[in-house]
Amino acid sequence: RRSSDLSIKTQKENNMSTRSMIAIKQEDGTIKGMWKHWDGYPSYMCEMFYSFQSRELAEELVKFGDCESVFSEEYLQTHLDNFDESELTRLSNGYYIHYGQGEPRVYANCKDCFQEDIEYLYVWDDYSGWVVIDSGALELLGC
Repeated sequence: RRSSDLSIKTQKENNMSTRSMIAIKQEDGTIKGMWKHWDGYPSYMCEMFYSFQSRELAEELVKFGDCESVFSEEYLQTHLDNFDESELTRLSNGYYIHYGQGEPRVYANCKDCFQEDIEYLYVWDDYSGWVVIDSGALELLGC
């Protein structure tokens, strides 16, 4: 990569409203997931996924539908003034969903998820665990 490409990536990752989707690949090949408004860049999300290393935890995460963000107990303690408790749903592993709304979305395949104006798709697959797909990589993957 050229250094200019790396600086663009860094600027993109610092964007607080990096939209993403967190999803689970179903047995029939469909994708069930939630749209996430904030902090969808890989350096944040991949760290978060260390706390969601099973299908059961991934299911618990997406079952609340679309949300503003997902964050840890530690983050909440240092940013408590920014949130109203009625806007939060606590998950079994100590993470919180901010503004969980509705049911998970269902798509025929990964490519269809990108119709939602997201930059990254994070998919739990029972064989591979978490996989990240960048919107710019769809052509490279033949999608």
